[in-house]
Amino acid sequence: MKLYDLREYLYDVVKRYFQAANVVWAGETQPKQPYPLVMMSLRNLTVSTQPNTESTEDEIIRYYPAEILLEINTFTGPGRGRHNDGIPDLCELVQYLSSEEMTDEFFVNDLSITQNGAIQDVSQLLGTENEHRAMVEFTVNFCLLSSGRYGLTVPSVEKQYDTENGVWAVAGQGQEWAPTTTGGGSYEMNHSGDYDITTAEIKEE
Repeated sequence: MKLYDLREYLYDVVKRYFQAANVVWAGETQPKQPYPLVMMSLRNLTVSTQPNTESTEDEIIRYYPAEILLEINTFTGPGRGRHNDGIPDLCELVQYLSSEEMTDEFFVNDLSITQNGAIQDVSQLLGTENEHRAMVEFTVNFCLLSSGRYGLTVPSVEKQYDTENGVWAVAGQGQEWAPTTTGGGSYEMNHSGDYDITTAEIKEE
């Protein structure tokens, strides 16, 4: 899967739990949202340099094991007894992500999400009284797919996340090429395949 699609999928997964909250990505330019507020961020992406490969008649598909950290922060006003209710709420988020239903869904989508470290009461660290904040990190394991001589061709089995319908679907090949947001890649690199197709004339005598 592409990181763009993983990002959209993770947002939908978190929004499914925090249905009554404003869920945003850190760094988005917008006015501060009212409570309850949930802020997500992705960081520290690592990708293996030794992919697993699968050869077919048409292409060589490379599977790169990868992992990334997902950080989730909750912002609320004082809770019951003026305690930070973000702590127990993030505990229930962990239970939701490790539930049988979600574990099966992650397995089908070729990824896993595990808690990384303790749930933290960030309010105590910042010394705030009127804004309660809690934070938890997760490690997300997934696979990056590639094919082609430069590793830029979309494999035939690659999936894209349909944000409108909330489903993964095979993207397939033959998509119109465009450079990345930062101007990376080229049409020639993207369409340079794994195999050289040669022809030979055979004359039967």
